[in-house]
Amino acid sequence: MTTRSSATLLSLTLAAFLFSTSTGCIGFFAQALWMGGGDKTPAAYDGLKNSRVAIVCLKGGEQSDAEGTATRLARVVESNLVREVKGIELISQDEIADWVDTYGWNQMDYVEFGKGIKADKVLAIELERFTLEDGPTLYKGRSQFLTKVYDIKEQGGRLVWSKERYMFEHPKTAGRYRDSTPKEKFKQEYLRMLGREIAKNFHPFAPVDDVATDAILN
Repeated sequence: MTTRSSATLLSLTLAAFLFSTSTGCIGFFAQALWMGGGDKTPAAYDGLKNSRVAIVCLKGGEQSDAEGTATRLARVVESNLVREVKGIELISQDEIADWVDTYGWNQMDYVEFGKGIKADKVLAIELERFTLEDGPTLYKGRSQFLTKVYDIKEQGGRLVWSKERYMFEHPKTAGRYRDSTPKEKFKQEYLRMLGREIAKNFHPFAPVDDVATDAILN
């Protein structure tokens, strides 16, 4: 970020903070941060561009679960990637589910799956922990997961990128009271934030976007 853009962002942030603390207008604070701009953080892995990609999410080692959490998360990641990654072609979750129903997932590996569904790359998300409750009175989402990318087409199924055992928590401050927040509504919000966090690995993003989102939701 240049000295000028840094100064502009600092000035806008300070003005927004003073306004928001005096009026309670958090939305103005978030908007001013967004308007401040700033350099974007590059993608941790940018190899999904111009590729046919299958996103498979496992919860407890299974591609499907009773609550549909894995598939719902995969769909959220899809919606972010199709918007942010140039030239990406995503294999639909319905097509993936049909393939798994036909061939099964027991003892299946990502390379065999990727070849079978004719993907250029497989983005695998392995949820090792997924909880929404924080004690008897609050909701707070916590997930621990691994993220991996396998290059099926050009590198014969080689693991080309991974992010090991990352923990994501939302809200970052106090949780939401359960008696005033429907569980399904909170789960939807948490999955939206978690999917966005995962997708950010594969496209440039502005760090101020996170600050603005946290200001609105927390």
